[in-house]
Amino acid sequence: MLTASCCGISGRRWPASGVGNAGMTSDKRHNLRALQAFEAVARHSSITKAADELGVTQSAVSHQLRKLSDDIGERLVVKSGRQVILTEAGRRLGIALQAAFLQIDRSVIRPRREVQVEC
Repeated sequence: MLTASCCGISGRRWPASGVGNAGMTSDKRHNLRALQAFEAVARHSSITKAADELGVTQSAVSHQLRKLSDDIGERLVVKSGRQVILTEAGRRLGIALQAAFLQIDRSVIRPRREVQVEC
């Protein structure tokens, strides 16, 4: 699985114009770790399982969820006991992030297949 820490890009901001911002409609990039944490919570419907998958504490995941929700200005999840229920905005974002992370994974795998080793 691709993680923010392995790429060294966590929290990195790109200039409004330039290669890093290609195709973006906003000058702000959201925190990759918060997006990754939310996507895992959305997929598992559990903060505990998301934390286990990401190798962080439940508190860290909860913090990232709050940060992302505050940044977006939308409530993304509702906690009901130990269960996490996605709001409509959370459901839409979860679907979009699952597709985006799948595309990233495919993009990373493709170049490895194309590498030729010559001896």
